[in-house]
Amino acid sequence: MEFKMYVNQLPEASGVYCITNTLNGKRYIGFSTNIRRRVREHFSRLSSRNPEYYYPGHKDFINDWNISNNYFSVEILELTEDKSQEEYWIRYYKSYIKEHGYNISIGTRISEQAKEKLRGHPATKGFSGRKHTDETIQKMIQSHTGRKHNEATKAKISESLRKFWEHRSKEEARLKVLGSKNPRAKLNESKVKAIKKLLKLGFSCKDIADMYEVHETTIKDIKFCKHWKHVEL
Repeated sequence: MEFKMYVNQLPEASGVYCITNTLNGKRYIGFSTNIRRRVREHFSRLSSRNPEYYYPGHKDFINDWNISNNYFSVEILELTEDKSQEEYWIRYYKSYIKEHGYNISIGTRISEQAKEKLRGHPATKGFSGRKHTDETIQKMIQSHTGRKHNEATKAKISESLRKFWEHRSKEEARLKVLGSKNPRAKLNESKVKAIKKLLKLGFSCKDIADMYEVHETTIKDIKFCKHWKHVEL
């Protein structure tokens, strides 16, 4: 399926998305209040004549896109309004490591190396430390005071909100399916009980993850009762 087709199937909702290069498994993970619009921007900018302008520091991402953009796919990792979840998924997939992904930072925290690449770039020129004057702020406030949407805009907003709540209710229903009843679960109750016993005995999360062939984060989520809370020893 072409990348454009993936974009058209995305909701206009808030959440964390993942763009994956299916040839090498590298991922770019991001957060947006409107996933479809944001991913469409990625497609447009990466396909432009000067993608480096929009993506300073993302040389590998741009090169791989130019070579094989038909092999990129996109999926929703989580529908949420919590931007901190972006950092969770970046850490989960280790997409901030060059071998695993295209993110140059972990969420909103940018490394010193990435900052150095961004300094002096045309896309950021003139914005470093820039502040609006009181006069400009007042003009901005006045321009939006008493502003009314026309009927067409109201209809678009209403439709976007309807889709958002529809997707959110589906996601909440999915999350209510606990344990092995969840089709995405890689573990079951008996395995989780055994994992909790191993944790109690002092085994490391990494060793247990290797035993059960799951990600270390999965074991940590069990350890700190983020998931599988209903399973007791």
